[in-house]
Amino acid sequence: MQRVNWQSEPVDQLSPTIGRQMLNTERLTVARILLAKGAVVPMHAHENEQVATCLSGRLRFVVGDE
Repeated sequence: MQRVNWQSEPVDQLSPTIGRQMLNTERLTVARILLAKGAVVPMHAHENEQVATCLSGRLRFVVGDE
C-alpha cells in the first residue's frame, strides 16, 4: 500500500476559488476539493457514486433538486 500526504500533491486550480487534488489507482479516484468562501461548483454528474466530507467551514450540497 502506498502512503500519500496531501501536502505533497499538486493543486489543479480550476478557478480563482476552486482547487482540486486527485489521487488515482486502477480502480479508485479520491479527490480533495478546496473551496474558498463564496465558491460555486457548477452543476455536474458522476458515473459512479460520490462521497463528500467537509473538513472545515460550511458547505451547501445540492443533489438534483434537493
